[in-house]
Amino acid sequence: MTEKSCRETEMSRVEFVGAGDVVEKHRAQLRLEMSEGIKFLGSGGQNRKDESKIAARLTKLTHSMVERLRYKKIQGPEGAIVEIVREAVRVKKADDAKREEHKRFVESQSRGAAAGARLGSEEIAYRLATVEERLARIDPEFHGEAIGRLRFARDVLGRASDRGNDRQ
Repeated sequence: MTEKSCRETEMSRVEFVGAGDVVEKHRAQLRLEMSEGIKFLGSGGQNRKDESKIAARLTKLTHSMVERLRYKKIQGPEGAIVEIVREAVRVKKADDAKREEHKRFVESQSRGAAAGARLGSEEIAYRLATVEERLARIDPEFHGEAIGRLRFARDVLGRASDRGNDRQ
């Protein structure tokens, strides 16, 4: 083998330095992601100490580990820690979405009650359908009997309103 062909197969010194930069950028991105994840998990605390305690409880990591992640003191967080924080962030976002949906539902219910208007059969049928849909989404096997009763009540209500419309 010639000397030239041997050099072509080796990684040059310049390429090796470039690879280190990529690794360092990846570590910097991980540090930033972990820091922002911890801050997101602790949002709602009264001060930074409370935020760290909340984040530690949600991630099940120690308070000192959470502090080190928050202030980017760990140069290259381990894969297990990264996954724990990512999973906690995913769970918190899902919980926040559920909480917002429930909040909108409660507000819509309170607006209907605040209006003081007597509910018509169409509104009652709509509400029964909404409850039926929610129960079916949660667990149709467990709530099957309740779903059946809701459907029956909606059908009876529909027949009664049809009879009422025929009289007019």
